[in-house]
Amino acid sequence: LLMATQMCMFLPFSKTDVVGNGVTLTLDIDEGNPWCVVTMFNRLRKMNPARFPVRNGAERVFRTKTGLVLHKHHVQRLLKGAARRAGFKPEDFTSHSLRAGGASAMYHNGFTAEEIQRRGRWVSDVWKIYIQGNSAGAAEMTKKMTKNSTVLHERLKAAWA
Repeated sequence: LLMATQMCMFLPFSKTDVVGNGVTLTLDIDEGNPWCVVTMFNRLRKMNPARFPVRNGAERVFRTKTGLVLHKHHVQRLLKGAARRAGFKPEDFTSHSLRAGGASAMYHNGFTAEEIQRRGRWVSDVWKIYIQGNSAGAAEMTKKMTKNSTVLHERLKAAWA
């Protein structure tokens, strides 16, 4: 099975894309990091190779087992469940929490303001309002949220089977 070393996601619409060309986000593999998106994708491909054919193009990766695109409400339901199992109040989490979490994680891991702004597609310094906690607090939150990852992983596996 061919293993991916990079993933590219094309977003046809972004509120910061004023000319309407869309934007491509590129993620490189972070070897040895079990939470790397490319690494997790490779694991999913090993579990169900027919679900993720090896080809470039307009393949919808995030879809249900029936082929429907995985919508925001599916992600929010899974996120709220993970928050509840980790002892947080589910009503405090939405899919937009992933945006704040990503910016906070980048900030606490030493990324520059320019790198955070580019990855989050912010055209201003508004990304700074998303930064939460400190490095120790962020590490503890990540630990709690990922502690129950096998439940989420099993549900995703069942949905994609």
